[in-house]
Amino acid sequence: MVRAQLPVLPPIPKSMASASLLAYLIVSKFADGLPLYRIAGRLARL
Repeated sequence: MVRAQLPVLPPIPKSMASASLLAYLIVSKFADGLPLYRIAGRLARL
């Protein structure tokens, strides 16, 4: 029996955000308590 690979779909349709980016944003915002402007500053330095 041969299995076909599942198609890789983005978590949010028509977006460029990967699952790992969304996970990073959620953890930074809610678990670490960082304001969005600090998260944006971190991402701008990448």
